[in-house]
Amino acid sequence: MMGYKLTTEQYNSVNGVHFGKQLFNCVADINGDWFLFLSKQEESNLPEQFNYILDLPKAEYTPTVTTL
Repeated sequence: MMGYKLTTEQYNSVNGVHFGKQLFNCVADINGDWFLFLSKQEESNLPEQFNYILDLPKAEYTPTVTTL
């Protein structure tokens, strides 16, 4: 799955921030890298101050392994 790869600073500035009725919810992959996933509708409704997210590199997200 492809997502926007964030630096720690970018993660800290957007995670948990509301935009409209949406909320930025970032997730870490198996390597500890932060990712943000947005639908096409969310991308088109981003407030101007967050448009830079659309220019961030997209990378392959590798989920963490969970053991029960």
